[in-house]
Amino acid sequence: MNSIFSTVRLSIYPINTISDKKDLLLYHNDNLTMRWIPNGHKVWNENDIIKKLSINTTLYSKKLGLYKVVLNQTNQTIGEIGLFPYPDNENYVEIGYIIHSPFWKSGLGTELVSGVIEYITINFQYTGIIAQLYSQNTASKKLCEKLGFNLLSEENIANNQQKLVYLKNISKL
Repeated sequence: MNSIFSTVRLSIYPINTISDKKDLLLYHNDNLTMRWIPNGHKVWNENDIIKKLSINTTLYSKKLGLYKVVLNQTNQTIGEIGLFPYPDNENYVEIGYIIHSPFWKSGLGTELVSGVIEYITINFQYTGIIAQLYSQNTASKKLCEKLGFNLLSEENIANNQQKLVYLKNISKL
């Protein structure tokens, strides 16, 4: 299967629900990795993964959905990147990503998000990219700010948490 885009160290591929389940379960069941993912799951099983990936049946035809992130050097799946329609503004696309915790603090998040910004800019007509994250997720907050995202709003959510919504305006070349 062909990648949708690649960076120096990463390639992004559509997820094959059957053959990729085992790799996806590795990081979904790592509590540190999933610390900032608001899904309510503590333990994931194959049915949970299948249910989560069911959105791809409608989104892949639009080049949106969840994609696996593969480390080029080892061909290892180390996470996922999601591209979703943003319900509050049809001119925006929302992104979200998960990188398995053993690969944190190596610049892969920056490389991944930089790559997806370029991919969206080239392949879509969106005028903005939205990223939503917990205010306590300082690594993702710094990443967004480093890559030119601006804080759009702060919202109080469940469990005394605060959600930050960032926007990156896209300028077409």
